[in-house]
Amino acid sequence: MKITRIGGVVAALSLLVATQASAISLSVDLPMQFNYKDASTITVPAATTQPYLLDSQAGKNVGGFILGVRPFSTWWGVGYESWESTGRSLQKAAPVPANAWIDTTSKFTIVDVFAQIPVKMFVFTVGYGSGTASFAYKDVGGGTGTVATTPVSQLFATAGVAFGPSFDVHIGYHSVMAEDKTDTTTAAPNTLAWKTSGDLLTLGFRVGM
Repeated sequence: MKITRIGGVVAALSLLVATQASAISLSVDLPMQFNYKDASTITVPAATTQPYLLDSQAGKNVGGFILGVRPFSTWWGVGYESWESTGRSLQKAAPVPANAWIDTTSKFTIVDVFAQIPVKMFVFTVGYGSGTASFAYKDVGGGTGTVATTPVSQLFATAGVAFGPSFDVHIGYHSVMAEDKTDTTTAAPNTLAWKTSGDLLTLGFRVGM
């Protein structure tokens, strides 16, 4: 379980850095949950032109990492993110059957800049990131597709509790904004309107080195 693994690492590192002088600050975060802001849609040839929706809360399974590095002599740092969100979406509206589904995978690669501000025993971080996302899917009928990469930007913030000057544990929130894309390479003329903007929740720690 992610939280259990982080807890063990946190305990070990807190003892290691308690008396160490540090030149840089390294943060490691794990994505915990990603929720899409808008539902993607699929338009199929049928008597009605109404598209059906993909579950906007499909991103239940999230994996990957977020790294950040900051010199102790400054408030500013840089980061790198590589993570993906996967899930099975039930198709919610006519004309498809109620049991139809589509498996989706959204992969994100983002470079960040951030400022870290300690306030007594608390540590706050605010930042901006820019990168790309790609999207792959497989539907109940066996159709698959991959949409070309799309630009991504984000604003994020973390809040943590410091255990001395060189260690903290924190939670984070990322507001991810991706350009919408359209794919027509499935069983034509089906059209997928792909929307990958969403909210990412993270959990991590910072350690001095």
